[in-house]
Amino acid sequence: MIAIGAGADDFRLRAFRWMGRHRWGWIVSIWTPVLMIGPLIATIQDPTPVALAALAVVPGLFATFVWLAIETPDWTLRVIRPLALTALVGACTAVVTSTGEGWISAWGFAGVAAAIGFPALGSAIALVASAVVAAATTATVAPHTIVAAAATVLFSGIGAFVIQQLAVSNAELERTRRLLARSAVEEERLRFARDLHDVAGHTLSVIVVKAETARRLAPTDPDAAAEHAADIERLGRDALRELRTAVAGYRRSSLDAELERARTSLTSRGVDLAVRKDAGDLDAEIDALFASVVLEASTNLLRHAMRPTLCRVTVTAGPSRASIEVEDDGVAPPPVREGTGLTGLRERVRRLGGELVVEADGGGIRLRAEVPA
Repeated sequence: MIAIGAGADDFRLRAFRWMGRHRWGWIVSIWTPVLMIGPLIATIQDPTPVALAALAVVPGLFATFVWLAIETPDWTLRVIRPLALTALVGACTAVVTSTGEGWISAWGFAGVAAAIGFPALGSAIALVASAVVAAATTATVAPHTIVAAAATVLFSGIGAFVIQQLAVSNAELERTRRLLARSAVEEERLRFARDLHDVAGHTLSVIVVKAETARRLAPTDPDAAAEHAADIERLGRDALRELRTAVAGYRRSSLDAELERARTSLTSRGVDLAVRKDAGDLDAEIDALFASVVLEASTNLLRHAMRPTLCRVTVTAGPSRASIEVEDDGVAPPPVREGTGLTGLRERVRRLGGELVVEADGGGIRLRAEVPA
C-alpha cells in the first residue's frame, strides 16, 4: 500500500510539473475531446463537407490561439490574438449556421480562448462578446438553444479560467517548495560548518598550545612533557568523538559544559578563568548560543591574544534581555579580523534578534552578545 501511494504521489508530481512546462499543450488536450464529443457525433450522423472540414479547422484554430496566448509575448495581445479569436468565432459561426444545433458545443472553444488569452478585463469583454455572437448565431438556426449556446461559452470560459488559476497556483507552490528545500539545505550546511568549526577549531588550538609546551619542556622536564603529550592524546580522542557526534547531528552544547572546557584549556595556557553568572535557567536556544560565545572567545584567546593572564566571563539575564561578555587582559593585535567563527556567531545572534560586539583596544579582546530573553 505504501509503494502504491508513493507511486501515485510521484505520478501526480510529474504530471503537475509537465502541466507547468506545457500549459498550452494540456489546455488543448483537456478541452478539445470534451468540446468535440457533440460535433463528432453530429458529423457521424450527417457527414457534410462543412462538418468534416470543421473537425480539423475548429480544433486547429483553437490550438493556434492557445499557443499564441501562452507561448508568445504580450505584444500579441493588441492585434494577433484578437484576430485569432475572431477567426475562431467566425469558424464556429460558419459551422453552426451550416450544420445546425449539433455543433453548439463548439462554442466552448471560443469561451475557453476568450478566458485565457487576455488580461482580466479583456477576457471578460471577449467572453461576453463571444456569448452574444453565439446566441445571435444560434437564434437563426435553433432558437430554442440560444441559452444553451450562451451558457456553453460562459461556463467553458469560467471553467478554463479556474483551471488555469489552479495550475498557476500549483506552479507557484512548486517553486516555493523548491526554494524552501534549497534554503533548508543551505541552513543545514551552515549549521554543520559552524559545529565543525566550534569542535575542530577550539580543540586543535589547545592541541597546538600543548604541543608547543611539550616541545619546550622535553629537554628539561621530560615528565611534564609526557603529561602534556598525554593531554594531547586525550584531546585528540575527545575531538574525534565530538566530530562523530557533530556529523551524526546530535551535538548539543551547554553553557556550563563549555565554561568547564574553557577553564581546562585556558588553565593549561596559564590563564585563569573568572565566571560571574547572574542568571537562572536560560532558554535552551540562548544557552546554546552563549556556549558558542564562550567557545569562540576562548579559541580566539588561545590563538591571538598575547600574554593573557585572566579571562572574565559575565552572564546576566533580566526580564527582557540576556547577555554574555567575555574579556581577557592580554594584548590583542589590532585590528580584529572576523573569520568563519565570528561570522557564523554573528549570524546566530542576529537570528535571535540580538547584537554581537567585538572590541579590541590593545588591552585585550572583549566579546559581548545580547539577545531578547
